[in-house]
Amino acid sequence: MRKPVIAITPDIGSFGYDFGEVKFAGNTSYTSKANSNYIKEYGGVPIIPAVIEDDEQAMEIMEHRDGLFVTGGDDVNPALYGEEVMDCCGGLNHRRDKSDMALIKAAVALKKPILTFCRGSQITNVFFGGALYQDIKTQTGTDINHPALVMSIKNKDTEEQVHECIVEKDSPLYKLVGKETIRINSTHHQAVKTPGKNVIVQAKAPDGIVESWYLDSPDHYVRSYQWHPELQGKNPVKDAIAEDFIAACKERMSK
Repeated sequence: MRKPVIAITPDIGSFGYDFGEVKFAGNTSYTSKANSNYIKEYGGVPIIPAVIEDDEQAMEIMEHRDGLFVTGGDDVNPALYGEEVMDCCGGLNHRRDKSDMALIKAAVALKKPILTFCRGSQITNVFFGGALYQDIKTQTGTDINHPALVMSIKNKDTEEQVHECIVEKDSPLYKLVGKETIRINSTHHQAVKTPGKNVIVQAKAPDGIVESWYLDSPDHYVRSYQWHPELQGKNPVKDAIAEDFIAACKERMSK
């Protein structure tokens, strides 16, 4: 069997060249090396599509992909879950929101496996009708430092992550890791506030912030993680998450 081809949601940047009288400028789509390496390391083929402009384009792309990896990035626009932007909300990227939502919609329609991290977990929850905390600290007063980016990247080893994560027994994540408590990194200031339709929470931080969820569906694999496994070093949970996703993609390929 060929390796599964995984679409990675594209981030958006700009470029420009100035040759005097001749000038070029435009947008480009990209993803981090950590994202693409995470897929390659566990047996997938990562593909970063151009920024998606409409549902038809997204459907054409996902028809020829075996899974979708929805990655981290800017804050999700609160308008997508019916709220006004608060002062505590961070930077928004409307084109990224539109592109991500179109790819998620196509993957759901085609029942292609979906894996999501950080912002990916948030916008996928919004796709299913959920809502977010625009800023965890402002809206909950938690003492846990969820946006501890520097600490998370510095401490990559297995047991030196930022905070604990409590896993629901008998959940898909518990079946993968065999533990009720794991340690994870933490690089976010937004999170799931209200789970969407058929979104089942399977892990939380000690302060109650959602760290992982899955879609309650008999025939569609969707797994979401608020932390960044792709930024972790040697870690059995990181391994289990990727291996489970690639296995789901292979199973979908065989149908």
